[in-house]
Parts: sequence; C-alpha cells; structure tokens
Amino acid sequence: MVTSLTPQIPPNLHSSLLTEMSFVSFPSDPNMMNAKQLDQFKLNYAEMIVDGMDMDTLVTFAIESIEQNIKDWDEDDVKEEILDYYGEETLMDLMPEQSQPMTEIGALEATASDYGVGK
Repeated sequence: MVTSLTPQIPPNLHSSLLTEMSFVSFPSDPNMMNAKQLDQFKLNYAEMIVDGMDMDTLVTFAIESIEQNIKDWDEDDVKEEILDYYGEETLMDLMPEQSQPMTEIGALEATASDYGVGK
C-alpha cells in the first residue's frame, strides 16, 4: 500500500489562500534531516574539508573567502572595518603606496645645479 505524503487540505480553503500561505510547512519525509541535524551535517562536511587541507591551501582558502565577503564594500567600508578592529596604525600600514609619475631623465637633469663629478 502506497501512502501519500501530501497533507490533507480542508476543502473550504481556496487555492489563492494556499498560495499566500506557502510559508506554512507541512510534515516532510521522515528520512529527511531537521534543521539542527542539517546544520551538524554541514559542519561535519566543512570540518572534513578543512582537515584535508595543508597550511598553504588553508591560508589561500581563508584569504579568498575574506576577499569574497568584502568584494562589494567601498573604500569607506574597508577603512571603517580596519579602524574598528585594528586601529589607525594598521590602517596606514595597509594602505597601498601612491604611484609616482615617471620622470624623464631630461627633467631631472634640468633640476640639477651642477653636473660636475668629484668636486
């Protein structure tokens, strides 16, 4: 005998009402995990993946994960985060160096006061 997992719906409920009430969950397959079990299952899987990584792979994974998490931040978001957790000195240490414009040799020679050697 095959039993239906479809819940019995009272005939007086209109289908549009059911659509609006789609957030209501009905009993599911008894072989399915509940939310707590699924969370533990995911944690077990994550731990297995990490246990199989060497240190270089783990560091690379951590950096890439952080980069992915902050990819949509603007400059102010990044600065605020660094200031909140690490302070202004760290913020200044992490700032990229400003690129200097390339200068032609002729321009440098024009600014030199003396071209003499060994005076």
